[in-house]
Amino acid sequence: QSRTQVQTTLQFGQKRPPASHRCSECGMAFVGGCDQDERLHRSFHKSFVSGIRWAFMDLIAVVDGELGAVARDTDQAGAQSRAGQQGFVCLSADDRVQGCVLAEPLSHAYTSLDDNKCSRDAVPAVVGISRIWVAPHARRKGIATRLLDAVRHRFVMGTELRREDVAFSQPSSAGGRLALRYLGPHFKVY
Repeated sequence: QSRTQVQTTLQFGQKRPPASHRCSECGMAFVGGCDQDERLHRSFHKSFVSGIRWAFMDLIAVVDGELGAVARDTDQAGAQSRAGQQGFVCLSADDRVQGCVLAEPLSHAYTSLDDNKCSRDAVPAVVGISRIWVAPHARRKGIATRLLDAVRHRFVMGTELRREDVAFSQPSSAGGRLALRYLGPHFKVY
């Protein structure tokens, strides 16, 4: 004899049962009608939308979360484990992060081709863009371009790198569009 199971909701006099929501701007899931969840959401939403205060590891966690990236390996002091990696940050006048980029040294990369494919032949590259992120309210204002320019001007002391020296690591669709605008149709990937 099979039993049919039914999902039920208990009503304790509330106007409506708790509903799970996902904010379309910050992406946080929370339970509507739950004061604690709504307070946490308001706090997170405000920092996400207006930029977060300068704390490098918190920043990287936010960036990784928004990009859907695997968290980077860090040592106990919180330092990145990749040798030569450098971070560049754009701050607002009130010290809120508007954008950031993580760059790392490379010796080679591969040329991107049509249909999300890349060449099999390695080509020289000097710097790889591991992560690039701009706060939602600051997008489409040239911050990502300025961050990439900062990498080219400051990554190697005393040398201004050419755009052809830059490669992107597995760009998201937005990152791919940025790479296309910044580097041209056959940008480098690693």
